[in-house]
Amino acid sequence: MSRRTKLTMALLVAGLCVCVAGTMTAQAQDQWRLGMQAYSFNRFTFYEAVQKNKALGMRYIEAYPGQKLSADHGDAQFHHNMSPKLALEVKQMLKAQGVTLVNYGVVGLPNNEDECRKVFNFARAMGIEIEPLKYLWCQLRINFLGLSDRVTVRLGNLFETDLSDATVVVVYLLKETNQRLLPKLKAELKLGTRILSNTFTFPDIEPRKETDHVLLYQIGEEET
Repeated sequence: MSRRTKLTMALLVAGLCVCVAGTMTAQAQDQWRLGMQAYSFNRFTFYEAVQKNKALGMRYIEAYPGQKLSADHGDAQFHHNMSPKLALEVKQMLKAQGVTLVNYGVVGLPNNEDECRKVFNFARAMGIEIEPLKYLWCQLRINFLGLSDRVTVRLGNLFETDLSDATVVVVYLLKETNQRLLPKLKAELKLGTRILSNTFTFPDIEPRKETDHVLLYQIGEEET
């Protein structure tokens, strides 16, 4: 292959990449949420971090556990163990500033359902929602790795998603949520479909195998 041919092909590939990236960017732009991690202002209080975030023209923020709350709250920290009263004050402050809390971490989740529940319930109480940026990042990675014909990522409510085509289901949900999900799995999944659950069990079903906190179940086995 001549040098000129190689250069032409390289330019064509580069142009194609720009076109694809431009198309994906245009499609995703409406879902982008520009914000700041509060840890970027870890030498300040959380309240100050929110104010600085707003001053930069950003309306979203990610909190982290352990940041001092404000000068008026003594030694109180932003944490999932905050009292409900204090959490409500923080929510009111965020609303007044026009800043939305979209993430919280990093938090280590132990092999203890009660402790995990504290974190999830705190996130729910603070209004943290499904984050579309992670969905978009997954889509970009899938396209970059050439796996778009084999991997599909969906953004939505698990309980409203059709799972009938799945051959393996992997979950990392609390036992209570697994219990809510089980009737849907039994109704939609084919006989013999495997379910892998990280840490938490499915009530009324015995796992086929358990290794390193991962439990393997199989639809239909509880009736055989």
